Formats: sequence, structure tokens, C-alpha cells
Amino acid sequence: LYCFSDRERDSAITTLGEKAEITRIKGLGEISPKECKPFRGEKMRLQPVRVDAFSDIKPTLEFYMGKNTPKRKQFIMDNLQYDG
Repeated sequence: LYCFSDRERDSAITTLGEKAEITRIKGLGEISPKECKPFRGEKMRLQPVRVDAFSDIKPTLEFYMGKNTPKRKQFIMDNLQYDG
């Protein structure tokens, strides 16, 4: 079972029992294409990233990507479009 919130996790533990194995995935960059398959399709959940001001970009990137992803961060910054 894939859980997207603490409430869903708690419900899954109730269903599977206290000895259920729990694995946390921080982001899609941490899983293989095979592991990613359940996230695609009708049940896929998308969460748009919204930036209200140009000054919000750095903290937003750090929140979603962490501080240890300089190549991805630079790619996004190079390709960022801001309609302010």
C-alpha cells in the first residue's frame, strides 16, 4: 500500500497489522521506474508547486528538493519561467 499522509499510513497499519513494513520515499528521484509504476494512472496524485513571488523560489526549491541536489536545482533555475 502506498500512503500519502500520516492518516493513510495509520489506516494501512490498521489493515496490515502492527508488524507491517514501512518504507518512506522522499521523492520520485529515489525510486526505480518499476517502483514508480503504481504512482501512474487513474490514482495518480499531482501537487502543483506554486510560487507567489520571485523571492519565494529558493526556499520553495529547498523544501521540495533539499539542499543536496545542485544539478537539478541549477536546471530548474536555468529553465524557470516567472510571470510576475
